[in-house]
Amino acid sequence: MPTAPVIEYELSGEWHRMGGQLGRAQALEIRRFNEHFFDSPINRFRFGSLERVWEYAAKVSRVLEEFSGCAFHFLRGMAEGASLPMERVVAQACAPELTHIAGESDFAAIGCTACGVSSSVSTTQSALLAQNWDFNFDLPAWYVLRLRPPLDEPARVMVGMGAVFACCGVSGTGLAATFTSSGHLPPVRPTAGLPVTALVLEVLGSQDFDEAMGVAVALPRAGSFNMMVTEEYTRNALVEATPRRVEIIDGKETLVAGNHFQHPAMVARTAQDLTPPDRAGREFARSSVLRAERFEDLLANRPSNGLTPEALMGCLKDHANHPLSICCHEEETLLRFRTQGSVLLEPAAQALRFCSGQPCCGRFETYPL
Repeated sequence: MPTAPVIEYELSGEWHRMGGQLGRAQALEIRRFNEHFFDSPINRFRFGSLERVWEYAAKVSRVLEEFSGCAFHFLRGMAEGASLPMERVVAQACAPELTHIAGESDFAAIGCTACGVSSSVSTTQSALLAQNWDFNFDLPAWYVLRLRPPLDEPARVMVGMGAVFACCGVSGTGLAATFTSSGHLPPVRPTAGLPVTALVLEVLGSQDFDEAMGVAVALPRAGSFNMMVTEEYTRNALVEATPRRVEIIDGKETLVAGNHFQHPAMVARTAQDLTPPDRAGREFARSSVLRAERFEDLLANRPSNGLTPEALMGCLKDHANHPLSICCHEEETLLRFRTQGSVLLEPAAQALRFCSGQPCCGRFETYPL
């Protein structure tokens, strides 16, 4: 499937000003996505009514204003730049959370696979993060966003789409973060909190790893996710979270996340069932487990001299366990997921490598901070 070229944006100044610049540039993409996502028959059934969505977005806006000034002012600037009501833009930024809004009757719409490797198993002697994004609906066009806020805040280079402006990224303080959607098995309903895209922005605004972990754990969360956070040379962690619960997996050379929880406490507290009775859920659960286990096998069988960035990007192209593979193709699965983007994050180099579309047939381009 052809993919649109990745657009690069260089933004600087106050958060509201930067958001306005992006909103003006992305206005058409934001409007198009809202029309086909929120107005689609399947999502109208899922949401119950669009008023329910806008009311939820308004509640999230109030939490953003209290706990994340940078994300709130950035999104408000985006809304003004795109000439849209604030709740329309915030609702799009909450797309990962809104896939859970119907509770027990819901089904998964986002399936991703991520991994993190420490400096001890990398040939570059620095930590690396990698991820594929799988969706069963069309996304806005991807972009790479370089943010240069006032001097007392770190610069960031991030991958985004529409109003989901921080899917992953690297900071000028040597941090990197990415996330996969979770809390599907069974679905955990979202609450009024910070959407994960705002949490990624806040994590990357930290001065060091300890501050980043504090941000990931302490701020009120809107939904459920598996977030990987690493610093350039030493520590990394997998944060597994729902709106009310959070656990951390760390101290490992390699970390892998699908779309299910792995920490025993999270599995128990969420009553996670990896073989739910509904047909779509069963395939999604199997897919998540198979993708994660396959990634773990690939990392465990790494060369004795360690993993190169190229080898890690090769893992993202893997088709084992077809059709429930790391690199996913729409025609192959009941849920019709397909990989729509792939990334390698290099915090020590303060750069990321991104491929729009499926990595098996695309090319990674490097985007330095």
